[in-house]
Amino acid sequence: MAETVRLDFEDLPSLGAGYRRALFAGKKRLRPGDTIGRFEASIKGVELDARRLASYRQVCGFASGDAVPLTYPHILAAPLHLAVLTHPSFPVAAMGIIHARNTIVQHGTLRAGDRLDLAVVVDGTREVRNGFEFDVLTAASVRGNVAWESVTTVFVRRKTAEGAPRPAAGQKPTDPAPMAETTPWTVPANQGRLYAKVSGDYNPIHLWPITAKLLGGFPRPIAHGMWTMARCVAALEGRAPSPVARLEVEFKRPVLLPAATVFGVSTTDGGFAFDLRDKDGKKAYLSGTWVG
Repeated sequence: MAETVRLDFEDLPSLGAGYRRALFAGKKRLRPGDTIGRFEASIKGVELDARRLASYRQVCGFASGDAVPLTYPHILAAPLHLAVLTHPSFPVAAMGIIHARNTIVQHGTLRAGDRLDLAVVVDGTREVRNGFEFDVLTAASVRGNVAWESVTTVFVRRKTAEGAPRPAAGQKPTDPAPMAETTPWTVPANQGRLYAKVSGDYNPIHLWPITAKLLGGFPRPIAHGMWTMARCVAALEGRAPSPVARLEVEFKRPVLLPAATVFGVSTTDGGFAFDLRDKDGKKAYLSGTWVG
């Protein structure tokens, strides 16, 4: 069994340096039957800065206030995620992964000025249709108590070796049923750059048409998945369960910028179901639930 790789930081690592490592790293692929070993990253005492929170609230559509949006701690943990994904021993290329799902559990209200101890773990993979998945587990603690947790699930396409058995196909995902309430949203062409300025996530596929094409194969930049999720959560602010809540989101398609979209929501037992679709309401970009 491979030894655990542990990364302990006194200061948050640079996202920019992480993306440079990702861009210039050699190709890495897991062979059939291989898996990812255990990787851990941690840092203590990361402050929830009031100014950065205010900027995040503005760019994602949250109202002003000192309570921390449910989606915000992911921003602070992102440099740890990238440090793991671009570690020389990590066996998968960071630029080849696809953000598939997110689950966030909040155990209580976080506020500006709180200091978080962050811990990130990646350990193992799962075979799925056309590739494999792995989870990035994140926990944020305040004074020794876990206040926020998340599971970020990513998908990696993989060619099956000739003659090797293929995983069961499973059922093809379908778009969810129409929502009870709908609201049209316009997402501007520079949304990726606006969010990058606040989050520090300058992944080139979100910034300019040429970089989106060269590095992601997209005809136009795509919105950050964490921005689209946060924008949906912001639309439910004041209505959805809090401070103890569970958010689950599945990403179905990238949002090409600029975009005309439709946000939809329906009341469920204990919370809400929601989605974000194209302007015709036929194809979903994401769908999710938020319950207490």
